[in-house]
This record gives sequence, structure tokens and C-alpha cells, in this order.
Amino acid sequence: MSAICYTYYIERRIAMTEKEFIERYTHHMTDAQKQAVVSSNGATLLLAVPGSGKTTVLIARLGYMLCVCGISAENILAVTYTRAAAAELKRRFSAMFGERKTGIPDIRTINGFSAKVIERYGELYGRENIPCLMSKEGDRKKLIGDIYRQLTGEYADAMTVND
Repeated sequence: MSAICYTYYIERRIAMTEKEFIERYTHHMTDAQKQAVVSSNGATLLLAVPGSGKTTVLIARLGYMLCVCGISAENILAVTYTRAAAAELKRRFSAMFGERKTGIPDIRTINGFSAKVIERYGELYGRENIPCLMSKEGDRKKLIGDIYRQLTGEYADAMTVND
């Protein structure tokens, strides 16, 4: 058991030992995958071909951080590229670990994470109605048109908005 996890074990009466976790959740993994799951000191790079188990390792690592290391769910962030990938991670985490007392880690897209950072800093500095990140083309065009009208007093045509 790593020193960090051992410290949490003593202080927080965590859900299970490392040995119990490995036997229950990683028995089907290779040694390299198991090592990635239990390496809780800093970042771990998982570089492998599609279908090799990277997502399974990530989910097991999140569970390890919660169940063995005793890290609270609100202190864990997993970031991915797409909403579909984030939803899949959440679904698979819940399927593997169920609805535990430990909670589910924060799993977001890069854009979702960025929006949360902007929102938090807005709150810290007393700013409300901070512009959000826009992913829909129609929303962006409407915003550009509104800004154009405020600056010029005229309505923008389609060519102006698209440029």
C-alpha cells in the first residue's frame, strides 16, 4: 500500500484494503494495468490501442482512489473530450462500483471543465452573467449579430455574421 493511501487508511477508515480492491476489481487485468490502477501519486499515462482496456483501467483507478485511498469524490476530476465519453465513463463507473457512500467523481468534458472554472472565478470576483462557452453554431451567430447591432446600431446580414 502506498504511503499516501496508508495515511488515508489510518485517518478515514476507508472502504477496503488495497488487497481486497485488487482481488475484487482488477483480477482480470494485466500487471501493467494493475500498476496503473494503484499508482495514485500523480498522473499516469495510459497509451494503448483501442479496445485494450484504458477506460476500464481509468474507472478502476477512480474507484481505487475512492475506496482504498479514501479520497473524497469531490476532490477527483476526470476529463474527457466528448459528452458521450463522459456519459459512458459515468455509466461504467456506476455499473462497476454502484451507488456507494463515497459518491461518484466529477467526470466532465474539457468544455464542461472550462465552463466550471470560468463560473467559479466569476463567483470569486463577484461577477454574474459571465458569457458561457457556446457549442451551437446558431447560438454563436446570434451572439455575433447582437454584438454587431449594439456596436453599429444596424442588423448584421448573414455574410457579416458568417465572416
